[in-house]
Amino acid sequence: MFVSCSYFYRTPTMGTTYIDRCLTYTISAILWFWFSYHMYYHSGHILGHWYMPYLHEFSDAELGIPADSAADPEYWGQHKKN
Repeated sequence: MFVSCSYFYRTPTMGTTYIDRCLTYTISAILWFWFSYHMYYHSGHILGHWYMPYLHEFSDAELGIPADSAADPEYWGQHKKN
């Protein structure tokens, strides 16, 4: 049965108007521009102010690469070695 009453537990949301949509779009665009601008030009505030070395400045030892004259590592498992 349907009972008609004038009381609502929760009122339905009102439809958004054109100015509401334009205003929220403009505010979100400004906030994203502000965030992107500051992450590009002032990223040190979040990432820190240290020297970021180039990859070619690392030595093989720092990267964990053994020397060419080093012995082969011992392999574990079955590698057809009799």
